Amino acid sequence: MGKNRTKSMTATENLNLINELTLWVVFEIATLVFLLIYALFSLLVVRQIYLMNKALITGIASYIKLIGWVHLAFALMVLFILVSTIL
Repeated sequence: MGKNRTKSMTATENLNLINELTLWVVFEIATLVFLLIYALFSLLVVRQIYLMNKALITGIASYIKLIGWVHLAFALMVLFILVSTIL
């Protein structure tokens, strides 16, 4: 009987832990993962712009580079703000 009582306490503790994970926490984690993937995507965009400018030389190459770097900076800034807010 003692073993069964211990198992039910562990199950109850597990249920309490699951109840503590609210929808808001799941939303925060999902948002964090999404923004991390988005920051990696913006880094890939900067790399693609670099490769494009190597292959195709145009007069607006510097403007496109600037837009790519600003896009990366904003993505990293939003990710940093979210991480600092959550923690």
